[in-house]
Amino acid sequence: MLHCEINLIEDEKCGFVMNKSDYNATVSLALTNILLDYMQRIGIDSHQLCDSVGIDLSGFKDGDERLGVEKFAALWASAVQKAGDPDFGLNSIMDATIHYPGGHILFSVVLNCPTVYEAMQKFFRYHDLMNDVVKPGMELDTDVFYVTWTLFDGSHRLPRHISEALLFLYYYILSTLTQNRLELIEVRFAHKKPADISKHQALFQAPLRFEQPRNELVVKREYLDFPLFWSNPELLDTLERFAEKRMEKINPEKLWSDKTIHLLNVQIAKGEKITIQSIAESLGLSIRNLQNRLKEEGNTFQGVYNDLRKEIACQYLKEDDTSILDITFLLGFSEQSAFNHAFKRWTGTTPREYVKMYC
Repeated sequence: MLHCEINLIEDEKCGFVMNKSDYNATVSLALTNILLDYMQRIGIDSHQLCDSVGIDLSGFKDGDERLGVEKFAALWASAVQKAGDPDFGLNSIMDATIHYPGGHILFSVVLNCPTVYEAMQKFFRYHDLMNDVVKPGMELDTDVFYVTWTLFDGSHRLPRHISEALLFLYYYILSTLTQNRLELIEVRFAHKKPADISKHQALFQAPLRFEQPRNELVVKREYLDFPLFWSNPELLDTLERFAEKRMEKINPEKLWSDKTIHLLNVQIAKGEKITIQSIAESLGLSIRNLQNRLKEEGNTFQGVYNDLRKEIACQYLKEDDTSILDITFLLGFSEQSAFNHAFKRWTGTTPREYVKMYC
């Protein structure tokens, strides 16, 4: 799979415009129930809400059940419409921080890490337990770090209310971990500035910028070293073993090679430098552990990476509107001659010969 074609894009009615994909992204029943509980609390019948979008929760037997992204998208759009609240995302996530007991395995793992940095790494590692639609992550700079996300298809765009809810959730987690000492440098939103931002100002208490390239929190890097005095290493080890088993249930058929390919696809699409370290960190593994898991499947990191680059190169070479030079840089080669040599090693022909053969 080179390019998933599903996009969660805000339409005029604050819902989703969705295309099909072969990636079966899902949302946990726990997260779905948080939304339904909030709707019930503001006077909207959650059963009728589910019925309106064709969701039958009676078929869900336990907390491990998952709701497909298409169904959750329809449920969210219907909830926003029925609530008629211009600050639906912020109000719904605020309600969750007050009423949700926080017993989910994801947050239990986070709270038992020794530092904020490690807590956030575990949050990203096990985030799929809540949903594997959004892929949150952290980028480090000299004095600051950025908390943002991509979607499972490598894009960034989400409806405004979900984006605002996510940004506040990440802020809330960081604030909790730092015992409410966190002061944000800035909050950046990709969407247009709403008519009234008083709720945003009250909750984030930081400079707000709208119509930015992406949604993100900008935070002083020093907070990552903040120690969590209540952490319990032994409990953390037990919780992680349980979390790993739950992760395997989400995509039991998914090999580590497939997970690696998916992350490589995302990073290539974003134009990021590919390293085994960056992929291993995204998977919550050490480089050695990733290498060992790929070896168990009869693969190596470089082999998986080269196979993917070969597949992408062949696809683009068959398209008239993509030059060999563009493909060279897209796949991380410093010069065209290096790409030519690699492509001939992969296929036995040069890129130009391949074009003549298949185009």
